[in-house]
Amino acid sequence: MAQSTGGGTLTSVYENRIGRETNANEALGYWTFVLGILTGLLGIVLAMLSSGPGELIRGAGVALASLGLLMLMIGPILRLPLERRATLLSYLGAAISLLAIMWFVVAYPSEWRAGFINQEIEVMGLYSIGILVVASGGVFVPLLTRSTRERDAAEHRAALAEAERDAAIDEMESTTERDAAEHRAAQAEAERDAAIDEIQANDERGS
Repeated sequence: MAQSTGGGTLTSVYENRIGRETNANEALGYWTFVLGILTGLLGIVLAMLSSGPGELIRGAGVALASLGLLMLMIGPILRLPLERRATLLSYLGAAISLLAIMWFVVAYPSEWRAGFINQEIEVMGLYSIGILVVASGGVFVPLLTRSTRERDAAEHRAALAEAERDAAIDEMESTTERDAAEHRAAQAEAERDAAIDEIQANDERGS
């Protein structure tokens, strides 16, 4: 079982209540997910308590709900044992969405109207791009790279099998050549012995 690489109270609570960490960010990802739920719910409550558009409490609710959604997506990504490039891509998307949330805080309420005549489209578009990048890092990249990695592994196994087959054929050919050479040597030795016996027989008859 993997040992915990993190520290602190949250990690201890995670390991006591849920289980040992299998990667360095597993506990962090879980608590980010939990905080995202609480933040999103708080944002929804604040937005519901507002009496009309333009109120600061509604702006705070929208910002918190947006932040909660982002944390809900980032939390599971931190927990998963993804490749580094997938995690970095998710972090990039999170940074883009955070920038959009800060832009919303600055623009609200003077430059924020329901008719999409100020900065609403730009802010929501930037936030959506960030969310899409996060999703790409957490979902699409691992799926695509996993299939590519499996295909490469299969090709590598096929290449190894072919190399082993060629080596076996070469070994068989080498064994055949060695046996043929030994056979020729045995024949030559037999012919030499026969010639020596014939010479000795001729010498005996001559004497």
